[in-house]
Amino acid sequence: MQKGYDNMKIKVTDDLELANQIRAKLKERNNLCPCKFVDAPENHCMCKEFLEQPTGECHCGLYIKTEE
Repeated sequence: MQKGYDNMKIKVTDDLELANQIRAKLKERNNLCPCKFVDAPENHCMCKEFLEQPTGECHCGLYIKTEE
């Protein structure tokens, strides 16, 4: 893990309907984020953009990163 992010916690959204919709799209798209249009390794769930951000939701809202 990157320096400074040792106390991070990642959880799934509490919105079960949203989580199920996103997971269905991920399955259809071979784990490519539904918000990304280029099939590249950095766009597969959990995408590079989310992993590198300090806190907050991923673009599609499935995961939430917080400080412990």
